[in-house]
Amino acid sequence: MLGKLDCVAIWSEDPEKLFQWYKKVFGVEESLRENAADDTGVGIDVGGLLLWFGKHSEIHGNNKDPLRHILEFKVENLDEVYGWLKRAGAKIIREPSYSPTVNADVVTAEDPEQNTIQFFQIRK
Repeated sequence: MLGKLDCVAIWSEDPEKLFQWYKKVFGVEESLRENAADDTGVGIDVGGLLLWFGKHSEIHGNNKDPLRHILEFKVENLDEVYGWLKRAGAKIIREPSYSPTVNADVVTAEDPEQNTIQFFQIRK
């Protein structure tokens, strides 16, 4: 039987660059770091989930299909998150707007390697 989702890994040739960007956007510190010869990366805890930025020998450059996987985060204050994204220099794909599908306000952005991240605040 499956347990809860424990980790989402984002592979990169420069995981430290991604970590520093997410750290700046989320305002969190690292929760795990590994520097073994065949396993290098750094992780942060996001809502009880490990978000891992790892080095992978087969990954080069930016994400070539940035909409295939979208990291979505439920937040309490979308305006605050939008401010974080702007200060981090994120490329905003979708300005804050209403999504009737989930009855939420949503903002969508790209990280430095063109991975798509989305934040939503449920309307009450």
